[in-house]
Amino acid sequence: DVLRLGEVTVDLQRLRVVRDGAGEIAVLTKTEADVLRRLAASRGVFVDGASLIGALRGEGFVCEDGMLYVHVSHLRRKLGPAGDLIDSERGAGYRLI
Repeated sequence: DVLRLGEVTVDLQRLRVVRDGAGEIAVLTKTEADVLRRLAASRGVFVDGASLIGALRGEGFVCEDGMLYVHVSHLRRKLGPAGDLIDSERGAGYRLI
């Protein structure tokens, strides 16, 4: 469960983000790691918000649209420059480039 994003390595098991030469720069929440894991599994393809939430919390889980936006926003910030690799498009969802 190690993901390489440019100069950033993400250990999805240990919930750690490490930038080359700088060491650990952030600790992810389990939800942030789950979002990134799901996006990485569908790399290059948009995952709509409902599917992403369902995959994270199970079918029938109710979540306000803004909650997913907040999780992705925090994830982008913690990834630093690699956060730009998470693309979003209104109506399409999110994708990892």
